[in-house]
Amino acid sequence: MTAAVLAAVGACVMTLAPAALARVTGQEQQPGQATSVVIDSVSPQFARPGGTVTVRGTVTNESGSTLTGLSIQLRSSASPLGYRGELTSYADGTLAVDAPVGSPVPVSGSLANGATAPWVVSLPVSAIGMDTFGVYPLAAQAIDLIGMPVGTDRTFLPFWPGGSASSMTQRLKLAWIWPLISAPQQGICPALTSDSLARSVASGGRLDTLLTTGAAYSARARLTWAVDPALLNSVNTMTSPYNVGGSPECTGGTRRQASAAAAQWLSALRTATSHQQMFVTPYADVDVAALTHEGLDSDLTSAFNQGRTVASALLGRSFGSSAAGGTAGQTSLQSSAPDAIAWPADGLADSSVLGNLAVNGVGTVVLSSSEMPSPGTTGYTPTAVTTTPTAAGTTMKVLLADKTLTGILGSATAAPGSSFAVSQRFLAETAMIVAEAPNLARSVVIAPPREWDPSAALAGQLLSETASAPWLAPTTLAGLAGSSGTASQVARQQPPDVQVSPQELGRDYLQQVSALDATLRLYKSILYQPASQYLSELNAGVAATESSAWRGSRAAGQQGMNMLGRVAGYLSAENRKVQIIHNSAGVTLAGSSGQVPVSIANGLPQSIQVRLQVTRPADSRLTVTGYQGVIKVGAGQKVTVRLSVHSGAVGDTTIQLRLLSKDGTALPDAPVSLSMRSTQFGTALLVIIFAALGVLVLTSIARAIRRGLRDEQPAPDQQDDKKERPASTPVPVDGAANVERDNDATDPRDPPEAPDDFAEARDWARYT
Repeated sequence: MTAAVLAAVGACVMTLAPAALARVTGQEQQPGQATSVVIDSVSPQFARPGGTVTVRGTVTNESGSTLTGLSIQLRSSASPLGYRGELTSYADGTLAVDAPVGSPVPVSGSLANGATAPWVVSLPVSAIGMDTFGVYPLAAQAIDLIGMPVGTDRTFLPFWPGGSASSMTQRLKLAWIWPLISAPQQGICPALTSDSLARSVASGGRLDTLLTTGAAYSARARLTWAVDPALLNSVNTMTSPYNVGGSPECTGGTRRQASAAAAQWLSALRTATSHQQMFVTPYADVDVAALTHEGLDSDLTSAFNQGRTVASALLGRSFGSSAAGGTAGQTSLQSSAPDAIAWPADGLADSSVLGNLAVNGVGTVVLSSSEMPSPGTTGYTPTAVTTTPTAAGTTMKVLLADKTLTGILGSATAAPGSSFAVSQRFLAETAMIVAEAPNLARSVVIAPPREWDPSAALAGQLLSETASAPWLAPTTLAGLAGSSGTASQVARQQPPDVQVSPQELGRDYLQQVSALDATLRLYKSILYQPASQYLSELNAGVAATESSAWRGSRAAGQQGMNMLGRVAGYLSAENRKVQIIHNSAGVTLAGSSGQVPVSIANGLPQSIQVRLQVTRPADSRLTVTGYQGVIKVGAGQKVTVRLSVHSGAVGDTTIQLRLLSKDGTALPDAPVSLSMRSTQFGTALLVIIFAALGVLVLTSIARAIRRGLRDEQPAPDQQDDKKERPASTPVPVDGAANVERDNDATDPRDPPEAPDDFAEARDWARYT
């Protein structure tokens, strides 16, 4: 049955009642809904004069019952599509510009419900009538036994008549960004948050596919590699035994053996890119726009410096000088390095973002083509290279990534025919750009989505087309940035003064990051001569919370909150390791003055330097000294400070103890209370009191003894002995030992003198 007859029958059938249509096809159905037609390949991918095009695909019965008599009819046109917008309309099925070409090819046998059958249709190029360089519509349509269309798939067929016949005088310069970027897997701790990276770098994984395919075509397709240094750091961690999960305090987790795949991936990257252009994102691919809009300029500078340092160390090549640091928010403008290229998330950047990039040494920025549109209608796609002034007073080179092509590359799925549809559309789009103005020298930048996940077949096909299409000239981003303006340059709108994308990290989230920043700055300030590697790990942890990977969806935002919680938890745990140790029961002063020991314990693996703050009540008569100055405490050590305390009143006083940084900022822990009690009885006074009591006791005993001796009467023989004793013999008087008395000096008949009441006191003074 000829195509004309089938078309006529089809037209008649359209007027039949649904019941009659059901009797013919075996079911009630609407045209185009019974089958799924998929084009898997077109060979060759672009037609040449005198050639033959072979189209392959599948048809799947989705009618609900068995179909018989199916055929595949190709459709095309002898006239090329006029401009890029028509490609979109035709792909959507809203532009009817094709017609049947050639004869239908039957699909063998009957097709059960849900079954899939392959088909192949070949067509001479002459049957289509192509003769002009351009892009032509091409469709495969399934028709049933009575010629009714029951399924259609559309694609495009570029036609290349040859160099002279094409009227093309300038090939289209095409520059690829080949992204090796992944969501951060590490905070401050070396442990990875998940095992996803291990799967990604393993054979067949996303990062393995990108690296392997890119390395195979890198030289021919002139790729420019875009790499996140945080990814390099995580892969490098996996080259040795590492942990997955664990606590924010860097404990626990599941132990993993060193990954051979990670080591191989990192080595292959060094080899593949050693002589290729590469630029690195700021560490963790931080959200440049969001940080700028929230005033976190110092964080952006830190991320740039961190990224360049880490990438240089792991890849063994320089990535430009780091921005000179200063106080927060102050950096000096750096000269741009040849590979100092920035690629903000989604290709969006307003004037303030561009100024911030310039301050950080960036001379070339990749933006979306929608960011700087042409105000007039040119009838063709303008070149991708332009410039713009920045708020930093510099002129920045801008490379505009084609928004349509970015969307096409990101549309690939695992569905049958998806990879072919993307690669063929890519080829058609580039051919259409050239065909719009074949005499103008222009360029196009291809920037896939950041975490692009193409199949190996799709990635290879795209790069193969880039290297082999006769209308394309592969180049690098640096090659485009270094090119001078051409006649094809058109006026473009400047980036907006203010532009906040709804996709970027939100203000509420970044306020929490800002608080984390303050905590980190305080923590750094108490470290004494910390190792540079440790400071690098701290900076990396904060950058991981600011990654552009956390924008765009609720799930991504939750991952960002999880990372923020891990980093904040680490700093909180570290701060708790620096503490004041004191007598919780309080201190009693044995008098108005004394010394009170207070210890500062450092449980960190780093030495610290802190100050001790003592706060007393405003109405207190307590004076505390001896704690001024910076106190250095070694790693894992304890230092005791002795407070000199003087109290002008008796009673209890509570003072507050707190640790400060070197510059006087209070550490986050709450003050420690210390109760002090003053008795106004000093140690010396107590000694005197006890000594006096002792003397009083001794004196009382002595007086009792003397009184006992005086009261005793001497015996007669003792009186005689006394009279006969020589005058020179000393005689004890009133108990005073060794006090000699002279008998000739006094008359024994004289009456005795009255008792001397002060003798005892004199004797006590003499002998004590």
